[in-house]
Amino acid sequence: MDMEPELPGMSMFWATPSCLTDTIDRPSADWGSLPLEGGIESAYKRQLDNTKTPEEREALMAKLLLQFEDVRSPLKTAHRFGVEEIIDPRDTRPVVCDVCTSLVLI
Repeated sequence: MDMEPELPGMSMFWATPSCLTDTIDRPSADWGSLPLEGGIESAYKRQLDNTKTPEEREALMAKLLLQFEDVRSPLKTAHRFGVEEIIDPRDTRPVVCDVCTSLVLI
């Protein structure tokens, strides 16, 4: 996983003395690899283009976004990828310090 600082989500992996791997993620505003809006516009292009007014297009887009909102759950994604803990981004520094301390003690 790319760890660029501008990415809204982040994962940390490390080995413990028992050779297990722990995974901690920070949630982002939009969870997933691609923005949902772009995927919907691609997958439903014909239906969106066939709307008669911009208001009708906007209403259809809103309906489709709502339909797929459940897919964006960070909890479901974390569970699917075996993430043990999702932390508040404001708690990143203490968690990283704890990880570094545990690695030094290994």
